[in-house]
Amino acid sequence: MIAEIQPSFSSSATMVRKVAYQLTKIEQGDARVLCTSTNDELHTMPEYMRLIAETNERVKLPYTEFILSLYPGEILTDKEWLSLAEKYIQRMGYGRCCYAVVLNTDKAHQHVHVLLTTIDEDGKSVSSSNNYRRSEKISRELEQEYG
Repeated sequence: MIAEIQPSFSSSATMVRKVAYQLTKIEQGDARVLCTSTNDELHTMPEYMRLIAETNERVKLPYTEFILSLYPGEILTDKEWLSLAEKYIQRMGYGRCCYAVVLNTDKAHQHVHVLLTTIDEDGKSVSSSNNYRRSEKISRELEQEYG
């Protein structure tokens, strides 16, 4: 599994654009929502995320995105993808944040986009310290776990 951590960003408008892109993919039949942390529709998530972001004005980059990809030819079921993505989110420390997981099937390799806040539901910032190192370790553990 390859985990790509996108640069965090400050703009709720950017999150709106990222969600709109995923909604277009869904309309084209190239993606589907696996879950949202609020159990709401994907199109409502930017508003929830904005509200969470406003709980801690000290955080300058309250949004981020992870892309988790399989190698070409590898396939997981929706249930396995959801389990893998949620374990990744939890182990990275973002389990209490507002997030959405969208499976994309438009490439030679399956991948999920995880759109999320860097602030948890209590208004606390999730540390991004050593994110890349932690992500690499977690990715290898999940590879072993999911074969």
